[in-house]
Amino acid sequence: PCVVNCSTNPDAIICDDIETYNTGNISPQSAHWIPWDLNENSIVGSEVSTEQASNGTKSMKCRYQTGGGLQGDDQLLLLGEKTTGRYSLKWKMFVPTGKAAYFNVQGTELTPGTVFAIENYFLANSSIDITTNVRDTIPNAYPQNEWFQFEGVFDLNNNIAQFYINGNLYKSFPFTTNLGGIDFYCANNTYLFYLDEIEYVKLTDLTYNADDCATAVDLTPYFGGDLGTALTSGLYDNTSATTSNTDPVVDCWGESAGNDIIDHSMWFTFYGDGEQYHIETVPCNATNYIGTAQDDPGDTQMAIYTGSCGNYELVACNDDLFSNGVPDWRSAVDLLTTEGEQYYMLIDGFNFQGTVAIGQYCIQVSRGESVDCADAAVGTYGAANDAIVCNGASTNTALTLTAGSFTLPTVGEVKGMAWAISTADPAGEWPGTATGYWGSFPFSTEEYIPGLANDNDPLAYGEWWFTPVVIGNGVDGNAANGGAFVHDIDPSVACWVVGSSIKLTLLPPVDALSATYTSTNETLPPGNNGSISVTPAGGYAGLVGDVSLYNYTWSNGATTANLINIAGGSYTVTISDEGNCTPAIVLTVGVTTGVEDPSSVRSLVLSPNPTSGSMRMSLELENSSDVSVHIMNTLGQVMQSLEMGKVNGLKQDLNLANLPDGAYFLRVTIDGETAIRRVVVQR
Repeated sequence: PCVVNCSTNPDAIICDDIETYNTGNISPQSAHWIPWDLNENSIVGSEVSTEQASNGTKSMKCRYQTGGGLQGDDQLLLLGEKTTGRYSLKWKMFVPTGKAAYFNVQGTELTPGTVFAIENYFLANSSIDITTNVRDTIPNAYPQNEWFQFEGVFDLNNNIAQFYINGNLYKSFPFTTNLGGIDFYCANNTYLFYLDEIEYVKLTDLTYNADDCATAVDLTPYFGGDLGTALTSGLYDNTSATTSNTDPVVDCWGESAGNDIIDHSMWFTFYGDGEQYHIETVPCNATNYIGTAQDDPGDTQMAIYTGSCGNYELVACNDDLFSNGVPDWRSAVDLLTTEGEQYYMLIDGFNFQGTVAIGQYCIQVSRGESVDCADAAVGTYGAANDAIVCNGASTNTALTLTAGSFTLPTVGEVKGMAWAISTADPAGEWPGTATGYWGSFPFSTEEYIPGLANDNDPLAYGEWWFTPVVIGNGVDGNAANGGAFVHDIDPSVACWVVGSSIKLTLLPPVDALSATYTSTNETLPPGNNGSISVTPAGGYAGLVGDVSLYNYTWSNGATTANLINIAGGSYTVTISDEGNCTPAIVLTVGVTTGVEDPSSVRSLVLSPNPTSGSMRMSLELENSSDVSVHIMNTLGQVMQSLEMGKVNGLKQDLNLANLPDGAYFLRVTIDGETAIRRVVVQR
């Protein structure tokens, strides 16, 4: 990459041979050197030394020293925090026999420790231990006790970095952060090394438009990542891509009845490591995401082959990851790789009636669990709303999955899970041959809940059995017609597990809830003898004629259709039904007390009430009248009697101390007419 001397290269950013510095702390002598703590005079700063040099007489020394406290050098080389572009960073390094060296790449420049992009250990046994997204050890990777050249090439546009020793590649890996700086650190007395001839140069950007298998872009660095961690490439643009005479005939995208069109082919390659991967095209930071000219963004197609260029064997193919085009029509495959096998991946833009999807995309690779047939299992699921699907809803509003409980195989042409539908419980049979088999949903490599719309189709109303099926190593017998349904798979050539069935009831439209009522008013005495009877209609309960499916919640806490032995007052009931397909209704019913005061009574007040034993009765009448007072229990038995004679009004203390706690009635007779009050004795 550095074809001219660094000092005469117009694209050079740093050319530092250490010769212009004085011995001592390097940081105050240059703007691109600074200690980890950002204090240029810090004890952790490295020194300019004359002990070793690859050119001239000086180099920078990283050591573990004492003085002012036990401390190891921790020196930063600032790189300007680059976000785009392609750069070469070289230095000469000397590691004495039996010693070690270390550096890490920082994603930020002046906030060290925020982003560790990679860590690189030059071990004392000449191995290199490097941690990127995974940790690798490369044996016999560098020489000890002699000067050697390290080079890192960072392609920030395509998110790839390569590390070399003396021109030999020892690690290529995804690099998705910014390029902020290099941290040289000597953590203990094992570490001692020297640096010289630092060259930091901007390189020409690379544009990958490989439209021939022989020039396929190597994506191997994006494989081998942590489980479930997505690694994303840089941008690729098929706008100027063409076709090659070595392109295969593709007939798995369904463009034109077995004769798919390849017109903007781009080729990629990678080596398998025996792991399972999900590969898809993604928008990433594209400004012209592929297909926008068609108003169908992300419309790519993908096919993966083994063999050699021009002699292909198809192993995976996909047109659309999302069958409904939401959020776009990107392609994706799931692939269980064979260790050491080279794969070729063709990605093309969909051709719709002569209009081709062109533009930018990135390739995203995620490592997943490798699951063979022996590990396959149907997970745990159930049904909400008592397995009832209201009209206007979908089956996926009733079925519920326990997330992550299914174990889906990752092997074979057809793999994953599907849901079969029948009019009878298959009871462990292969659903495609079971009695009453009606159909199924497509196999998916992810857990999913099927959505069968219950939208005013009388043929759908009634009871259906839904059965999950997990399959691996299946062969699609009807691929030309968009197969991969249960009935397309021959169970004799597959491994499969049929789950237990669950019955869903799809309802037609139901009437809204309504209710009528009758009530009986309370009479005094004896009191507490009122009642209310509610008769609901409509809803699921009305549809199936089962009144036990109505639910009642009364304001007094009752949960039955009828209230008995109630006092006068206002009562509210909320009525719903177990189908939950119509809103609940609220009904308010009033119950009155059946006895009114005589017209001659202006006022009749008892205080206090409740009482602990003593109570005053205050009575005011229109005219002078004969008055008698009786205290009765709830059975109508007289407990006390008072004859008051002829009065216009009175204030009479009543002694109820000899009465047990409970409810009583005070009856006042006025010239033969009666006024009733409830009395509560409570201590």
